[in-house]
Amino acid sequence: INLPRTTYAQIKLGREVSVQEAQPGDLVFSNFSSPGTPEHVQMYLGDGKVVEAQQEGVPVLVSPLPKGNYTIKHVTKEDTSSTPD
Repeated sequence: INLPRTTYAQIKLGREVSVQEAQPGDLVFSNFSSPGTPEHVQMYLGDGKVVEAQQEGVPVLVSPLPKGNYTIKHVTKEDTSSTPD
């Protein structure tokens, strides 16, 4: 899958799923500055855990799903076939 670079472009892809439907590799969007505008994206690992790279120079972390408001999106290759880099 070829994802766009920014969180703002990534959230436009795929279909929203519930936490019960989430699969490893799904994208978890959080820290919304306004409705539909997330400031952070993580990758779902399963068992209520995500992996994230908070910023350059900070080690990659495995942590629980974020508290509060988040959106999980299931993105497939078909969803990304026409996305710019």
